[in-house]
Amino acid sequence: MVTYTGEIQGDNTQNASVIKITDNDENKIEKTKKEMKIKAVDETVYATAGVHIRGSYSTTSDVIGSLAKGASIRRTGVCDNGWSRVVYNNQDAYIYGDYLTTTAPAKEKKPAKTNGSAPATPQQGNEPAKVKKPDSQTVEQQQTVDGKVVDASMNTLTVDINGEVYTLNIMDAAHEYANGIQVGNIVTITYAGNLADPEVTIIKVQDQDPNTPAENNN
Repeated sequence: MVTYTGEIQGDNTQNASVIKITDNDENKIEKTKKEMKIKAVDETVYATAGVHIRGSYSTTSDVIGSLAKGASIRRTGVCDNGWSRVVYNNQDAYIYGDYLTTTAPAKEKKPAKTNGSAPATPQQGNEPAKVKKPDSQTVEQQQTVDGKVVDASMNTLTVDINGEVYTLNIMDAAHEYANGIQVGNIVTITYAGNLADPEVTIIKVQDQDPNTPAENNN
């Protein structure tokens, strides 16, 4: 809204003086930031699974990093919508709260020392089965394949590999992304087992696409 004195005749504004300009247009982005309530905290939290670190508190915001399972990060706020504000590279970032806990992961227990004497209490029942050590054949079962991303979420990745579509659980996999992961990208998947088996183990997902067109659209 423009408040002025004088007279405007068509495109001729020479006889008018502008007093005030008022912008009544609603800025939805700023409004959303003002409406989001964030409770301030200062604590160390740990990832319960591999999870994205994002620029804002939604799954549509940019992925700016990742946190491996068991890794720690400083949390400075808890959002009303379930996201957590954290400090990443000396700036505010966000992780979905369901993947964070204040309980540190249990440390690996050291084997108990023994002097070679028989146990004080005789063992009952059969001897426990021997644990099979991984051999060279197990290592050789790891395979690598390239696929085109059909769909992606926090814990699953759907890819087209040579015309076959597979939905894979990537919760415990290592993630190496150039700039997040998007539909249509070609990813390299390291796995053990059979991709068609729901129990297949996904070891690592790599996406080298910088997603430059997506950056230019922002």
